Amino acid sequence: MTRGVTVAIGLAVWALGPAAAAADKPRVAVVALELSGPIDPKAFEGIEHKLVEHMKKARPDVTFLEEPRTVPATHLVTGQVLKVGDTFAIVLRVVVVSSKELIKGVRRTAKKDKFDDAVAEAAQELAAALPREAAAPAR
Repeated sequence: MTRGVTVAIGLAVWALGPAAAAADKPRVAVVALELSGPIDPKAFEGIEHKLVEHMKKARPDVTFLEEPRTVPATHLVTGQVLKVGDTFAIVLRVVVVSSKELIKGVRRTAKKDKFDDAVAEAAQELAAALPREAAAPAR
């Protein structure tokens, strides 16, 4: 019985290790982007992953969470992809979870063949606006 408890505690410490080490730096969760207009959802599968990859390149000092985790996020990225005519737009916002304060909002437009570049630019601008330290919890 003691060995099982020791193993369980060891696994918990191992699993929380990166989170504990990153406790004082921002943890940013990117939620599924809303698609609006005549958009084929299959054409935009994985856009959140691309967004996270671009943000990681711009800010390797920040922890980005792509999927639900037990580690709470300090910041949240939400947004939309819209299509009007043959132009696509990506609108993104990053907010502080504890205070709901908007840190930065960005919007980029592009034709389909240049949309990946627009996503990269928006991600870099959002990442640059993130603080160096995690926000203090709301009181």
